Amino acid sequence: MLQLYGRNNSSNVQTVLITLHELNIAFTRHDVGGQFGQNNTETYLRRNPNGLIPLLEDGDVDVWESNTIVRYLTQKFGPTPLYPTELVARSHVERWMDWRQTAFGPAIGLVFFGYVRTALEKRDMTLIRAKEAESIRAVSMLNAQLATNQFVAGDTFTAADIALTMFVHRYFSLPFETSRPDLPHLARWMAAVRARDSVRPYTEMVLT
Repeated sequence: MLQLYGRNNSSNVQTVLITLHELNIAFTRHDVGGQFGQNNTETYLRRNPNGLIPLLEDGDVDVWESNTIVRYLTQKFGPTPLYPTELVARSHVERWMDWRQTAFGPAIGLVFFGYVRTALEKRDMTLIRAKEAESIRAVSMLNAQLATNQFVAGDTFTAADIALTMFVHRYFSLPFETSRPDLPHLARWMAAVRARDSVRPYTEMVLT
């Protein structure tokens, strides 16, 4: 059975958990990271030198980086509509997965850390506002994409949606100081994704 190492309130771990649920794969999860520690031990670092979560154990194979784990699972347990086999369709999925890593994720991540993980008196509001603005620019781009598609990479729920779900959830859940624009297509998509059985438990959790 697959073993997943990582606390379930981590957005990156949740990305993998959603994928496992969508694929109906049996697994065991172990609390690692955050208040549980264990991710800086010599044993863990041999398996994941980043010392981050999640880590997927598949027999004698260790896989780390959440989007890489998603690709691994969808290919091992596919074919699946989550990860198309046709080259162009797959490129549409992968570009949004990578976009989360390079554009949206870093911005909304710093907003999250500013509000949720930093005491009020220690917050750098200049930085937080700047990252709020970056996040708004990013989700406005995503809103435009969703104006013509039901889901991020087309009209089918894919790994692109999974990769973005918990990060967009943070965007809507965090107490921005910056005025957020009306993004009807993004809001429609978020409501549809939150309604999925694979997603609902994690969007109902308090951000910590």
